[in-house]
Amino acid sequence: MRLGQHGDTCVDNAGTSGVNAPYVLVSSVFEGGAYRVQPGQRVMFQHGSLQEVVDQEKEPCGCPPAAAKGNEFPLAQSEGLAPLPAAAPNAVSLSSAPPQVVEPFVYKAADHAAQPP
Repeated sequence: MRLGQHGDTCVDNAGTSGVNAPYVLVSSVFEGGAYRVQPGQRVMFQHGSLQEVVDQEKEPCGCPPAAAKGNEFPLAQSEGLAPLPAAAPNAVSLSSAPPQVVEPFVYKAADHAAQPP
């Protein structure tokens, strides 16, 4: 699944084909109705609407590919030819602080019901 900025919703049923292949049932709480995405089918619901369906969507529905961060294991550093990056500062332990007690909030409707005159 993928959700776009304007509510465009992509659903990809990458299941196998065959008699017993599962389908994905997409329903709308706001519009009512449902749409069955068959095995191997990828659809785009424009603006999240079951009324505006693009069948056989071209773009993949999964997460976008991660951006390349460069060489995470530089050869110069591994050979000792370049300095290593500075170490992160030590973390502060939060376990030394005393625990805080929070009183539970209890509401009983019977205690607040109108009393007969």
